[in-house]
Amino acid sequence: MIITQQQINYEKYILIVTIMLAQLSLKAQDTSPANGKQQRIQALYVAFVTKQLDLTAEEAQKFWPVHTEFLNEIKTVKPDLPELDKQQSVLNIKKKISK
Repeated sequence: MIITQQQINYEKYILIVTIMLAQLSLKAQDTSPANGKQQRIQALYVAFVTKQLDLTAEEAQKFWPVHTEFLNEIKTVKPDLPELDKQQSVLNIKKKISK
């Protein structure tokens, strides 16, 4: 049996695709436990803050969407801004959310 150059190239192609798929699979497995751990930490945080603030179910239902929006807005403040600009940005976010 004679192996042609085309067959060798095809085998290399199959090997490269297999390695890439294996890497994607491993990468997906690596993020799943971290994501699950992050979700567990978030759930513990919510439970802790709810208990510390002694929120009723109705109060918690109103509080958490506002709190989440606030945290998401705070994340948009650029860390390389001068300190006073950062403080002003945070103040603007607080004003916006408190309305």
